[in-house]
Amino acid sequence: MFLQRKKEEMKMAINKAFIAGTVSRVFLNDGGNREFLNVTICTEDQTKPRSDGTFPKAYIPVCLSGPIVDRLKEKVAEGKRVCVEGAFEPYRKDSKSATIYRVNASSFQLRDCGDFSHIVVQGRLTHDLEVRHTANGTPVISMNLAVDRSYQDKNGEWQNVASFITVTVWDKEAEALAKANYGIGKLLWITGKLLSRSYEKDGKKYYPVEIVAESVIDGGSGKYNVGKEKPTSKKNDNPDADQDFTYDGFSELDEELPFD
Repeated sequence: MFLQRKKEEMKMAINKAFIAGTVSRVFLNDGGNREFLNVTICTEDQTKPRSDGTFPKAYIPVCLSGPIVDRLKEKVAEGKRVCVEGAFEPYRKDSKSATIYRVNASSFQLRDCGDFSHIVVQGRLTHDLEVRHTANGTPVISMNLAVDRSYQDKNGEWQNVASFITVTVWDKEAEALAKANYGIGKLLWITGKLLSRSYEKDGKKYYPVEIVAESVIDGGSGKYNVGKEKPTSKKNDNPDADQDFTYDGFSELDEELPFD
């Protein structure tokens, strides 16, 4: 019975995001028959200090629903320190079909746990891997994973669907990953960070969120850690590539995004 249970657990897809930081914005949405509490959490990447002593920041949207909203809507406020666990999932597309992501919280605690944004996902590749290069020659892979998730429909029945999540792998890790020659349908485990990029539109600032992989583990026959190899650098074989191609589409986000 124990082994059977473990086998069933192994079949379950993993999508776990862990965030700790400071609340930068809170707003309440009325969804008709239930309320949604939307919180933007600011985290600092204290592993990569800048030359001026400051740290890069990420702004991560988090959504809460259900009974927890009534318990927290009067307590969560800007400046509060929080710790969140949840699933990283797409929730809408912009006018160019770029997917916008947020964390759907399963646990939300009003406590100071420092600053971090860590994620573990398991899913299958929806396409063969391809290395591209920015205009300055930096190699990068942008891959899409089909990650299973379950939800209850309006009749209370559990449904299984796939979320399609984009993961970015940069620099030497991207070169090393390309050597593994993974193809469509390959099951992979990804660990990494949730990061946000910022841009301005019509005087407002937006922070689309992405997963940046730190390691990739073969979900089938073995383990492959992208950080272990030290491949030689390649020449830029795509000099016309857009330096910021991994963020294409984000420049056309509309004002529905809940960020300052």
